[in-house]
Amino acid sequence: MKKKITTLYLSQDIIEYLKSRGIRISPLVDDLLRSYIRNQDKDMDYIIRRLEEVERERQILQKKLEDKKKARDLRKSRVEVLQKAMLLKARRQGGKIPLRDLVKVGVGVATGKWPRLSRDEVRDMTREAILTLLGREPEGLDVALNEVLKEFF
Repeated sequence: MKKKITTLYLSQDIIEYLKSRGIRISPLVDDLLRSYIRNQDKDMDYIIRRLEEVERERQILQKKLEDKKKARDLRKSRVEVLQKAMLLKARRQGGKIPLRDLVKVGVGVATGKWPRLSRDEVRDMTREAILTLLGREPEGLDVALNEVLKEFF
């Protein structure tokens, strides 16, 4: 199946073949294809294999990006759960709650609901929930976090 034909014809031939196999052709792949053809005459099977590899790599990167988005959304929803628990506790106490108790609620809910979270993840999520709730970093937040985390971990 080795042919020596013009660049235009060969690239059209490959593009048609790929389309018939249901493979989408992005501009990156098209450039890659044209550069291969321009540089030297290649075996068509080699070009197709290489294009399929590029497509697989693209799919893997797309999957990683989707996984990152899911992880970010999961973390965001967990922080929202912590915020709701903290607000509920504050309402029960008439709106005034010591910082240490607020931290204790956050850490307690995080470790109770998601026991597989590491100490650092719990600390980060509790800190983020308090910061977004209050809109600022209260004095002694790090000290309170460390004390409460020692109790739970």
